[in-house]
Order: sequence, then C-alpha cells, then structure tokens
Amino acid sequence: MAQGFSQKHGIDFDATFCPVVCPATVRIILTLVAMHNWALHQLDVKNAFLHGFLQEEVYMEQPPGYIDPEFPSHVCCLQRALYGLKQASRAWFQRFSHFLFGLGFLANRADSSLFVHHGHHGVLYLLLYVDDMIITSSNQLMLRTLINRLAQEFSMKDLGDLHYFLGIEVIRNDKGIFLSQAKYALDLLTHADMVDCKPISLLLWLGLISQNLALLTVMLLNSGRLQELCNT
Repeated sequence: MAQGFSQKHGIDFDATFCPVVCPATVRIILTLVAMHNWALHQLDVKNAFLHGFLQEEVYMEQPPGYIDPEFPSHVCCLQRALYGLKQASRAWFQRFSHFLFGLGFLANRADSSLFVHHGHHGVLYLLLYVDDMIITSSNQLMLRTLINRLAQEFSMKDLGDLHYFLGIEVIRNDKGIFLSQAKYALDLLTHADMVDCKPISLLLWLGLISQNLALLTVMLLNSGRLQELCNT
C-alpha cells in the first residue's frame, strides 16, 4: 500500500473525487426490474484500484523485499494506481467508465455512476459503487455478453443474483422485490455492543452520552453508519 498521506496537492495528485451511485437511483432500477421481471446480477471487481491508470507523475520508494541490489536508492515511477494513493479511486472510475463507453454505454446525466446501453435487442443498465456493481437487462443474452466482456477486461467475482447491496438485503419472490435493512441495523448494533440494550427517550439518551465518554466514543465512531442507515 502506498503512503498517500505524504502526497502533496498539485504535485502528486489533483482531483480525488470519485462518484458513487445514489440510493435513489438504485431504487429506481429495482422498480424497473420488479415491473418487467428482469434478471438482476451482482459483480465484484477484485483489487479494483489496481486497474486504474495514473495521469499524474508519481514516484515511490522501492517496496521492502523488492529493492534492486544494484540501484537501492532508485525510485519507481508508477503507471498504475496503488491502494493508499489519494487519486486511486478516481483513476479506477475513469478506467472503468472509459471501457464502458467503448462498449456503447452512456453515463446518466443525473447520476454518473449509472451507465445505460440502448441496443436493437434491448437495454442494459449498470450501477457502479466503487468496486461493486449491479447489472440488469431486458435481454438475457445481452446481460450474459456484458458479464463475459467485463470478465475478459477485469478480474471479476460473479456473485450471481443480487441479494445484498449497500447494506440493503434484496429478497425476490413471485410478488416482487422486498428490501430490508434489518441485517445492516443488527450488524451496527453488534459492532456497538448494543444488541441487548433497551429503547430510551432521546433527552435521557443525550444526558447519558454527555456523562459517559466511552458511550460518546461509540456514537462518534458509528455516526457515519447511522447516517447511511437513515438515508438509504
């Protein structure tokens, strides 16, 4: 892993923002899938950030165990991103999106992590969240062809039918698609060691937090996950 904390803005990196699919977009696509009874597939990219190409000139010391005995003071000029670099996620997104553009996909204007392909035989939708993706299509052959093309270009893990994505359980039956966050909420309570806690009023809860540093620490560490639970 590269020591990205030593990078300097404007020298080693420029932009770092990487778009991710919005929860509202996921719900819209799931609605289409339920209405038309389309197949819903999930894929995961192995070591996604290592697929990204760097636009900036970045140098790194030779990693331990791989130092050239003849030139131990030489440094490496990176061509691909490494985990730890500030621009690694953005480089991966650019590499992946450019590949999809070459296949005829277009990025949605409202959500740039939603890629759409309209063909003579049907339509393809691909949702990307860092290295996780959901794929659906009105044509089963188009869906399978896309999965094969992705596997040829990247190291992929085929997770089969969608069951769990962004903390949301997806349960499909004859009546439609059921979404649940019960597992995510239970995992959050388990992580905070609060599974056996009883409900309490908000005012008393805030009073307890102000008097209990350990409890305050737990709340701060899990505040982001609580926001995600509420927003999705």
